[in-house]
Amino acid sequence: MFESYLEIQKDKLDTEKLNLDGTHTLVKKSAQSVDYQHHKKGRTSNILIMTDGKGIPIASGGIISGNHNDLYQIVPQYAQMMKDLKNRGICVENSIQNADKVFDSKKLRRAIHRRKMYANIVENKRNRKTKKRGKKRFFNQDIYDQRFVNERTFAWIDSFRTLLIRFDSLDSSWLNWHYLAFALILLKV
Repeated sequence: MFESYLEIQKDKLDTEKLNLDGTHTLVKKSAQSVDYQHHKKGRTSNILIMTDGKGIPIASGGIISGNHNDLYQIVPQYAQMMKDLKNRGICVENSIQNADKVFDSKKLRRAIHRRKMYANIVENKRNRKTKKRGKKRFFNQDIYDQRFVNERTFAWIDSFRTLLIRFDSLDSSWLNWHYLAFALILLKV
C-alpha cells in the first residue's frame, strides 16, 4: 500500500533535500531486535527513517535493537534505503542528505558521495582529537535548519498507538505497521 501511494505521489516529493534520522521505541513485551537503552531507561527498538524535504517518509532501514546507536550498520541500511528508492523510480542524484551530528562518520559520508549526493551533516566535535586538515566539508546551515520536518514526521508517527509503544513480537509485523503509518501520512499530503 505504501509503495502504491508513493508511486502516485512521487511527482510531488521534494527530493532535493533528504533527511535521515532514527527513533527509539519502548518495548513492553518480549520481541525480536530489543535491548536496554540507557537514555530511555527501558528496552527499545530503533528504526532509521528517511524523509523528503517536506517530511514525507520515503524509505526506512531495518529494525535494530535499542542498545545500538543510529550509526550501527549504517552503510548496509543506507544502501538498502537507496536501493528501495531506485526500485520505486525515485531519483535522488544531486540531492542534499541532511543528518544530525550522530551520523557524522566517514563511512556514511562515503556512501552518500558514492551515490552522487551531498552530505549536509554537522561535524561531531567529539569524534576528533585534532582539527580536520584539508578541504572544508560541505555544510549549509540554512538547509540543515529545515530538518525540523523530520521531528514533525516522528510526532505524526507517534500519534499511532501501535508505534508509540511496541507490543509486536516480530520485526516484520512492526515494520509493516510503520509502512501503514507512512501510507496514511502520504494520504494527508
